[in-house]
Amino acid sequence: MSGKKPSHCWARSGGNAGPARDDRCRGRVTDLITGAEHTVFVSSLVITDAEIIKLMERKSRDGVRFYLFTATQARIAHDSGMEFPRSERGACNGALERLSKHALIRSSLGTHAKVVLADPLHDPRGLLLTMDVTAGCLDGGRGMVVDLGRSEAINANDIMRYLFWECAESEMIRPGGAVKCRPLGAARQAGGRALLQTAPGITTIRDGIDRLLGRNPSKVVVANPLWDPKSPVIGRLCGMSEKGADVTVITRKGGAMFPLAKMQDAGIRVAGFEKLHARAVSTEYEAIVMSSNMDRNGMEEGLELGIRLDKDRAREIADRLGEWAGAPEFELVPE
Repeated sequence: MSGKKPSHCWARSGGNAGPARDDRCRGRVTDLITGAEHTVFVSSLVITDAEIIKLMERKSRDGVRFYLFTATQARIAHDSGMEFPRSERGACNGALERLSKHALIRSSLGTHAKVVLADPLHDPRGLLLTMDVTAGCLDGGRGMVVDLGRSEAINANDIMRYLFWECAESEMIRPGGAVKCRPLGAARQAGGRALLQTAPGITTIRDGIDRLLGRNPSKVVVANPLWDPKSPVIGRLCGMSEKGADVTVITRKGGAMFPLAKMQDAGIRVAGFEKLHARAVSTEYEAIVMSSNMDRNGMEEGLELGIRLDKDRAREIADRLGEWAGAPEFELVPE
């Protein structure tokens, strides 16, 4: 008998965990911006959604100030070709040029945090997202939105203010023009109890996941579209599954096969969707929802935001993940 490990493939499961379009995500973002009276802060890898751009333009004309934090200018400048293929750069740049008439826009190569904050200095409200502010993400995939309480919105504003003013590498000063910028030197780095982050010198998203899995839960569901083969979470999940825990991974079909096959071989159920933007870890104890992928950028080097949830909010995440896991589009199986 050959010692070669079996290869794996995606098998269509025939499941249908509801429509991919989730108006609750789009609607909550538009409602938050519509209700703002003074200031709106948006952080997203890219911001290209036409409906939300029109809304920001209208609110700007009504006197609301907008601050936008993206990775667009920085990543295009680095010319990596991974996040911004040339075919998409026109749309990304066009959206920023259009918004630059209405917002202060700063960019950092590491920006991956996804959050919308309204009136943080007056009546703090906010949403933590797992998807970017694009039509493809808001309308074409499964993502999550978490309502932030008052103290959480204030904490998120403190965190993002530091990233915006101290970690940005460029600033768009006019349509068609971006200039390099240096740290302002006035904002202080902020921590937080419920909110987690990946930022210079801070890895509380990674640490929070370590602590959650370290409680030896009997059931774990992890949703994430991107898995680095070197992610230590993979080894943790495999070890838990081999010891009898019920572990399910929900991911995006088409990602790197090796880490997924390794988890499937360890007894982990691997479910897939064509379009998945959710990033969460759920157990019977609590849940963590985040912007981070399961890679080095997400856990150690990028600029990310997450939140620890318990009680009713954790159960809501568990229920949503349970629905998806119960009726996925695909399942990973040995060939």
